[in-house]
Amino acid sequence: MARNNLTRLARKAHRVIAWLVGIQFMAWIVGGVFFALVPFNPIIKSGDFVNKNIAQDLPGNWLQQAIHATEGRGAPEAVTTLNSAQGPLLKISYSDETLWINLTQGAPATRPDQQQISDYARSIYSGNASVEVQLVEKAEPRILGLVDELYGRRNVWLASFDDWVGTRLYFDPETGRYLKARNDFWVFYDALWRLHIMDYWEGENFNNSLLKFFTVLSLIFLFSGVVLTVDDLRRKYKRRGKQTQVRNQKQQAVAS
Repeated sequence: MARNNLTRLARKAHRVIAWLVGIQFMAWIVGGVFFALVPFNPIIKSGDFVNKNIAQDLPGNWLQQAIHATEGRGAPEAVTTLNSAQGPLLKISYSDETLWINLTQGAPATRPDQQQISDYARSIYSGNASVEVQLVEKAEPRILGLVDELYGRRNVWLASFDDWVGTRLYFDPETGRYLKARNDFWVFYDALWRLHIMDYWEGENFNNSLLKFFTVLSLIFLFSGVVLTVDDLRRKYKRRGKQTQVRNQKQQAVAS
């Protein structure tokens, strides 16, 4: 009786949970296949399409410019040189402000225009595809609004290249610094990753309550499947034993 009750309970649990976790199982499988087959750095991270480390020559007097820019301000927390659409920049960081110096002109950095962004995007792009540049308020939400390419950052320059992966480069509107590279494969990767860890909002928390809940459901699904399998094997073994017994009785009847 107890065995039958356990089997009946396992069958009901297995049937109900199958509907709940079946779609998520598919998401896990499809995501795993995509992660395994598509090269991460060359394709997903646009490594074969963008060379963001192309050197921009610093002027010979860049150190003097840095010293001049910091006169009367005290010691900065950090001094960094960066590439940009308007040439090499000097970033001078203080606790309460950040100064940007255009080293080519020896003056404070200004907002780049569309042509400067286009020229800089072409210089770091590894290909010959045509490009379209526009200033966008925010990155276009993709795949039912699940993917935000810039994680909430707004008002950026977007350079879209007409290549087979749909390369998109984003630049800071204030300085022309390169921000991010995105493409259609990255969008699918990010969407599948969110589905994989079941964090549909930030896409970073792989220890969230929803994932834990579905993990427990999956274990129950597995356990109920084992119970049903054992019960099915027991029934088949019992049925085969009865068939063998009937066959032996018939053979004995014929022999007698």
